[in-house]
Amino acid sequence: MKAPKTLIPDIVKTIVKTLEDTGFEAYVVGGAVRDMAMGREPMDWDVATSAAPGDVEELFSHFTRFSLRHGITTLVHGGAHYEVSAFRGSVPTIDDDLAHRDFTINAMAYHPDGGRIIDPYGGRSDIARRMVRAVGAPEDRFQEDPLRILRAVRISCELDFRIERETRKAMSAMASLLSAVAKERIRDELLKILISEKPSRGFQEMARTKLLKEILPELQNIPGPTLEKMDRVPPDPTLRLAALFHDIGKPGDKEAHEMKSAKIAEKVLRRLRFSERLIFQVTHLVRHHRDDEQCVSSWDGGAVRRFVQGLGAEHLESFFFLRRADLEAQGKDLRALSELEERARAQVKAGFPHKVQDLKVDGRKVMEILGLPEGPEVGRILEALLEEVLDHPEWNTEEKLVERLEKMCRDRTRNR
Repeated sequence: MKAPKTLIPDIVKTIVKTLEDTGFEAYVVGGAVRDMAMGREPMDWDVATSAAPGDVEELFSHFTRFSLRHGITTLVHGGAHYEVSAFRGSVPTIDDDLAHRDFTINAMAYHPDGGRIIDPYGGRSDIARRMVRAVGAPEDRFQEDPLRILRAVRISCELDFRIERETRKAMSAMASLLSAVAKERIRDELLKILISEKPSRGFQEMARTKLLKEILPELQNIPGPTLEKMDRVPPDPTLRLAALFHDIGKPGDKEAHEMKSAKIAEKVLRRLRFSERLIFQVTHLVRHHRDDEQCVSSWDGGAVRRFVQGLGAEHLESFFFLRRADLEAQGKDLRALSELEERARAQVKAGFPHKVQDLKVDGRKVMEILGLPEGPEVGRILEALLEEVLDHPEWNTEEKLVERLEKMCRDRTRNR
């Protein structure tokens, strides 16, 4: 089978030619060959070569490059990354290299000049059958790198392929090997599952193969409605994770299940080495995901402004994505939520003070009028003023707030 040469970027052809002109073998390998065989546009380009990493470093010394994994040099060109790896296996040949790759659909090689796909393990046949199957004995492949157990799920989820029976059987039997894999590597595979078209498929597969018990024991009994909500929100890691964790704290006991869910989410995300920023965004959304339950038509303008203030205007869009997915999954009416969204966005557009720093007076003015020293009392008074302004945004003028402070001063004098 010939792959169209027009799909091969010039830089990849240059890498292959440079290696061959120096006497080394070089082939395009991995996901790019699989994608070409499927008629998809490749996103990543990898080259396997008989050259040692030191030879690659010397040949491409004029490139910006780095090496994060043994035997692999990443070249940077035009803002994109191109991996050049030494042949895998004990014998430096393309045949031995392909024999040690993870799955048949990734164990193909292509030479830009020859235009022929080398496919010794039936990768194209498995593509036609929409199947993820390990190269050779799956136990051997998973022993070489246990992360491949999770990667099988990720690839099947991304491509909507099924996992071959013996491969799945080995995944279940060897799931405990994932405990030795770096948390960052597991996190990266999970992120790819989360942003796939239908992440629920991946989580169901992880549950069937006992992977959830190993890497996400808190979610091993994840309910179907939660998976449906996760599928319904846009493919953004923050939204998908918030949907995944937002009900994990049910049923609640003395602690509201939203707070319990947020604590569990934080624990899991920290364990998997997610960024502080993402942890904050996810847990914030989880804590607030039911804020509209009691409200909407009965809320006055002040209540809507307090809702926006507590949530944060920057989180409104994410909140409404999550709530809409939640209600749709339960078959509930969306009119109340739509009304809240319309009113909240109108308040944001109109503008109102969200924090004490937005007030037209500051702590110095409070100390001057009330004769107070610097301290926590000043902050409490500013918070009281903000509460008043949330109910009456038109009061946020220096004249009106000074008037309020002077009244406080008179009241304090009378009550002494």
